[in-house]
Formats: sequence, structure tokens, C-alpha cells
Amino acid sequence: MPVRARLNVVADYAHSVIVVRPIGHFEPDDFVEEISQAYQRIDEPWRFNRLLDFRRFESTLPPSALNAVAALWEAVGRAHPYHAHVALVSHDPKVEQRIPSLSQRRPHETLRLFSDYHEAFGWLIAADRDAYLAALGRPTFHPEADADLTID
Repeated sequence: MPVRARLNVVADYAHSVIVVRPIGHFEPDDFVEEISQAYQRIDEPWRFNRLLDFRRFESTLPPSALNAVAALWEAVGRAHPYHAHVALVSHDPKVEQRIPSLSQRRPHETLRLFSDYHEAFGWLIAADRDAYLAALGRPTFHPEADADLTID
């Protein structure tokens, strides 16, 4: 039986983390509309880091939907300069391939891919994120230093 599509969005004000967890299959326009509405309900969303948990997401978003979601944050960035850390949780190898190009398009964000939710959340709330990654045995990634990195 297919899973009913739903978008869980929780703002953890104590840790300044927004957790976004899409579950099931979404039509692209529905996904963009739901995430837009969810962010509008959060007071000052630009002050938060984000954890995007795609492990139970059963859709593929076309570039137009990804661009629409990106435009939401670009509007936030124009109105409120910010820098956010964004943890993506996914088992999809295509997501890892997209990180360098996503990082180049998101200069106000530092993106990291995780397969474990708890490691992702730990990274977002760590006082020293590089030390946290080193303790996990993971390399650090600084998009500003790796701006010429692309995936062919």
C-alpha cells in the first residue's frame, strides 16, 4: 500500500534547526507549495540551520521544482543576509553527486550529505563541526575552497 504523502516540518528553536522530512510521493507543485507554506509558519527561518531528511521521499523533483524551492531561499537571502548549515540525509547516490553543484548555487549555505539522521543533527548542533566530522572519520568540505569542483 503506498504511503500517503506528507511533509513534516519541525522548527527546533532550542537548537536553531529546521527539520524537513518529506514522506511518500509528491507531485512537484504540491511539494513546492507545502514547503513554502511550512517556511511561512516559522518565525525568522533564516536564523536556522536545516536538516533535510529524504530517506522516505519517494519522488524525483524536476529542476523546475528544485529551482522554485531555491527561489524561496534566495528571496530570504536578499531580505535577510544569512549563512546556514544544511544537512541532507539520503541513501540516494545521485544526491551526493549533486552536492558540489548545489554548493556553488548556494553561497550562503554549507551543505553536507549524511546517511544517518543522528549524525546529521549532531553536525548541525556541534560547536566545532570540523572536529565533529573528524571524530566520525569523515572529511571536511568547504565549498568556498572547492568552488571549482564540478561533476561531469
